This record gives sequence, structure tokens and C-alpha cells, in this order.
Amino acid sequence: MTAVSCMRGDTARRTGQEGSGSVIYIGDDATVYRIRPAADGAAATLHFDGSVGDRRLLRLPALPAGCAKAAPTGASATFDVFWQTFEENYPFFAAKKVDWQAVRDRYRPRVHDGMPGTELFALL
Repeated sequence: MTAVSCMRGDTARRTGQEGSGSVIYIGDDATVYRIRPAADGAAATLHFDGSVGDRRLLRLPALPAGCAKAAPTGASATFDVFWQTFEENYPFFAAKKVDWQAVRDRYRPRVHDGMPGTELFALL
């Protein structure tokens, strides 16, 4: 989820639990997920086998209102979701001296609904 998107996540089936308290799930694509719940049950840590880091998960009381709406479609929406996802999740823009807003200002005007997917992919 980002400020401009709410997309369905992956599905997985529970396969067991480790002595450390982690619950193991296997995704439809054979990805192994290890979820370690916090003692209070309001948060958890997610680890994907083979990744170098973990993600902190927070329990929400309900899905955000924006998730009830149909996801926007088209090249413009795809660009906006791509850009916003990096805006909210990529931590190294400052360290790499990247002005992410300037990147958007440069490339967003080139996007138009109806453009071929290959052209949008190349732009992204």
C-alpha cells in the first residue's frame, strides 16, 4: 500500500512453526516467508528466505478506505504507483544525491494512457 495505491498481496499457505516462534509460510511461487510475531500481537517481523533484511509489519484495525476502491488502470496510474512506491520505501535517495521529485518532474510528462507497455517499461 502507498498513498496512491492499495494492491492485493501474495498468498501463501502455513507450513509450520520454528522453535524461535517464527511461523513459516510457502508462497504460490515457492517463496518461503518467516513471520515472527511480537509479544503484544500488534506487530511482527517478516523475513523472505534469501533476503538480507527483514520488514516490520504492523496490524491495522481495518483496511484503509482507499482499498475499497477499484485500482486505477493505465500507464499514468502505473507510473504514479511505481514512483510513489519508491518515494515511500527507498531509503537511499539522499545518500545517492537523487532528487526523486525532479525525476518525477522529468519523466511523468512523457507518460500517457494508451502508450505501449514496452515503451512504459523502458521509461520506468
